[in-house]
Amino acid sequence: MKSAKRTMEIEEYNVDEIAAYLAAFHATRALLYAKGYKERSHVCLGIAVRELYDDEAIREHMITFDRIREMRHEIQYLGREPSKEECEFAFSFASELIDLVKKALNISETSSGALPSRILLITLSGILLRPPTVLTALIFPCLSQF
Repeated sequence: MKSAKRTMEIEEYNVDEIAAYLAAFHATRALLYAKGYKERSHVCLGIAVRELYDDEAIREHMITFDRIREMRHEIQYLGREPSKEECEFAFSFASELIDLVKKALNISETSSGALPSRILLITLSGILLRPPTVLTALIFPCLSQF
């Protein structure tokens, strides 16, 4: 996120939008990992999290996540140039989503503002022990279990 702030200052909006998406992608991925899955497709990530979580805020954020994913795809593969406002929205959304994920996974920040790596590793590996149901595995063939 710090890098994205710096590139916004020099108006590299395509880089900013991609960086904001990647921050949101990794935050969303943490939610999926916490349920014992890893994604095989950017497309299925938001869909899977919407199905695996009952939290309405998380589910609503996945709708926006999917739109930002589509915008990132257009920028990266179709050469579309994003606007400053679009980048600011994506950046704001990614920050908000990261905070929501931290809350959902009970991750607190250290006094320096950085996540301690051992807490993140414990969160991403310790919670993974919950076995996903066979039904969920059938619904999401684009996911794989750890």
